Amino acid sequence: MTSTQPHQPENNTASQDVIQLIPSMDSLQYGSFQSRSRMRRSQKKTLLARFGLATLAVFLAIVAGLYLFVGVPLQKVQKRADVLKAKAQEMRMVLTENDIDLLATKTAELRVEFDGLQSDSKALAGLQFIPHVRDYFAALEAGDSLLAAGSKAIEAIAPIADLLGLKKDAEGDAKTNLYTLTTEERLATAMLTLDGLMQEIDPIAADIAKAKETIDTIDPNRYPTRIGSTEVRAQIQNAKDQFDGAYRLVVNAQPFLKQLPTILGNEKKMRYLIIFQNDKERRATGGFWTGTTELTLEKGKFEFAGVTNIYDIDAGIRPAKAPDPITRYFKGVDVWHLRDTNISPDLVESVKNFQSLYKTYGAAVEYDGIFFIDTTVLVDLINIFGEEVKKDNEVIGYARYVEGIKFSTETDPRCECPQVIYTLLESIGTQVGYARGDRKAILGSLLKDLMNFAIGASPSKYWGRVTQTMLQNMDEKHVLLYFIDPTSQAAVEKMGWAGRLEVQEGIDYLHINNVNFGGQKSNLFVEESVQSATQGSKRTVTITFKNPFASSNCNLEQEQVLCLNAPLRNWIRFYVPKGSELIELKGSTTPVRTYDELDFTVFEGFMIVNPEGRAEVTAEYTLPTGVDSAKIFIQKQAGLEEQEWNVSIEGASKFVGILSKDTLVK
Repeated sequence: MTSTQPHQPENNTASQDVIQLIPSMDSLQYGSFQSRSRMRRSQKKTLLARFGLATLAVFLAIVAGLYLFVGVPLQKVQKRADVLKAKAQEMRMVLTENDIDLLATKTAELRVEFDGLQSDSKALAGLQFIPHVRDYFAALEAGDSLLAAGSKAIEAIAPIADLLGLKKDAEGDAKTNLYTLTTEERLATAMLTLDGLMQEIDPIAADIAKAKETIDTIDPNRYPTRIGSTEVRAQIQNAKDQFDGAYRLVVNAQPFLKQLPTILGNEKKMRYLIIFQNDKERRATGGFWTGTTELTLEKGKFEFAGVTNIYDIDAGIRPAKAPDPITRYFKGVDVWHLRDTNISPDLVESVKNFQSLYKTYGAAVEYDGIFFIDTTVLVDLINIFGEEVKKDNEVIGYARYVEGIKFSTETDPRCECPQVIYTLLESIGTQVGYARGDRKAILGSLLKDLMNFAIGASPSKYWGRVTQTMLQNMDEKHVLLYFIDPTSQAAVEKMGWAGRLEVQEGIDYLHINNVNFGGQKSNLFVEESVQSATQGSKRTVTITFKNPFASSNCNLEQEQVLCLNAPLRNWIRFYVPKGSELIELKGSTTPVRTYDELDFTVFEGFMIVNPEGRAEVTAEYTLPTGVDSAKIFIQKQAGLEEQEWNVSIEGASKFVGILSKDTLVK
């Protein structure tokens, strides 16, 4: 059989060798007529030779065919794939440039190379009965969908690229036309284009969903564990896991993105309370509620009020009897203050407590939601907007100057913490012999300074970093969101930004909640580490507290005393799968309590960590039937920054490090 090809490689000799074999077989047959007697004597040998040569001819013909129909296309595909890989690596660098025009250009170039790869790969389509080849075509299909999603996203963002700092001029700076706009005009322009942007979310999500459907058909178990020293199966599984995570993010983000115009006041004026959580005096939702302010948004216009001291609000609240946990663990307190209402680790439940008292406040305002922020947010914003602080020509932090006071992120040796934290605590917490007055007003002044700088700053230089930082802070629970509107609330709950405890179906769960009742700001000084070990249905969890710093002078009868590091009076709760049975809880200085709450079983105790001291609490318990102990979803307590975890399952280490956000360990 002869195959006609439009182009033959110059070095293709395999098919010629096969053709040359056939005349040699004819010659062999012709020679057999010259000597019949010799033929009879070697008939068996000749038949074997003829069969062998014919078999060799067929084999070489197959090899030649495979080379022509598989080898040559594979060479072209490999060459195109190498170019595409280089383009993809270049895209990684482009994504850090914050230049949407460059991104659009490089995406178009990537599309050209990808289309070329798809075209070259068509010659291999007939081999899809081979699982690995079928996976290759599945990856191609997924790549096509993801490139389509990327192109649509770039087109959707383009109208507000200036506002996001994604447009640059020839010098690499943000387009100067943006600077002709006032702050309100910038935000108003963003609001006008935001609705159009949101309309593109569904098509983009549909492309990503199509890619996921295709990628799901790829089975890593079809591949060897390794080839030589190269991991194969694990790399494929990791790539799938990473894509699954990105896909869940897109799916979960859809409702929030659709609600964004409403949240930002595009339809009507929106008013939000901002509550400051002092995570150095930890409470169930992240920190002691130290003050509030108001933020209003309407079509790009914003208004930011000063900070109201939480004690001033409490002075106008109708007194209420404190609930059991406060009277049980908070020494000398029998009145329920607004500042102590966040006793539930579930933010929505704590907000209900807050609302029950806040409505009795004479100066209460109507609000559409509440934003909760802690000290990490302030430190991060100063790192972005502050001027460099240098020592010996090395940058050791960043600083802002507000009302003549320096707030910097350089390390303060008095607490081994950012100087801004100690300065704020010093301003707020120093004991004086007169009324508190406006000592917390400095916090509002600092926040207002940072916000005004953020809105008026160069978008290309700052806005991208601010957006990324705030998203990280929401993921890590340094920012929590609550909305009155159920649709908006459901949207942030799906993103994991609402501070809710999440019941898991069929897998293990753990949340450790610590509350500082009357221990001043000692969480600033205390170090924590957690050991969790699972063997079958039995788990042992140990949390260790260490305070290496000396005690502060906490004689409240003296003036000018700054009491920060006092004995930590810690109410501790372990939230575990409902139906778990406690074997023993060691380290509690009060009787251990076990009960069900929020569809979990809770083990509760209380302990004290002294300055220059150490304490340890261990909970040993069994999991209920039906819980897969090979997987555990660990929910971080809001406000935590550096809590070390070491998690093992059946003797194997599964997670070691800082628990920065809610994490599934398996």
